[in-house]
Formats: sequence, structure tokens, C-alpha cells
Amino acid sequence: MFIFVYQLIEAFIVVFFVGVLDKWYWKTVPLIMVPAGDYLMLKLNILVLQDGWNQYYSIAVSLASLLVFIIIEKYTLLPVKR
Repeated sequence: MFIFVYQLIEAFIVVFFVGVLDKWYWKTVPLIMVPAGDYLMLKLNILVLQDGWNQYYSIAVSLASLLVFIIIEKYTLLPVKR
């Protein structure tokens, strides 16, 4: 249950910093927060990695997903020009 609540809170924070705040430097906050959260959960033995998967793979997948979200948000949610 903890991981669900953690992911929900993390998603709201990421959407707020990427989608709501307009300055480019606010988009770097999730890029730091997501790997830090994964590392913290790994050290607290909440995040369990199995079958040859390691922390770097987990962080790489998280960052790749986050970068795709940032790119999609940047280029698809353009304001209407009149």
C-alpha cells in the first residue's frame, strides 16, 4: 500500500512541476527527485530488485519515462494562437 501512495504523491508533484510551472528550471526538480526517491526506497528495503535488475536500470527507466513525459508536455500542449 505504501508504494501506491508514494507513486500517487510523486505523480502529483511531477505533474505540478512539469505541467503547471512554466519556467524551464522547474522541470529539473523531478529529474532530481525521482532518482533520489528510488535510491531512498532501495536503501530502506522498500524497493526490491530481482533477476539481475539493478538500481541503475531502475533509475534509467524512471528518467527515460520522465523525459518522454516532459517532451510530450512541451510539444503537444501548445496554447492556441489567435
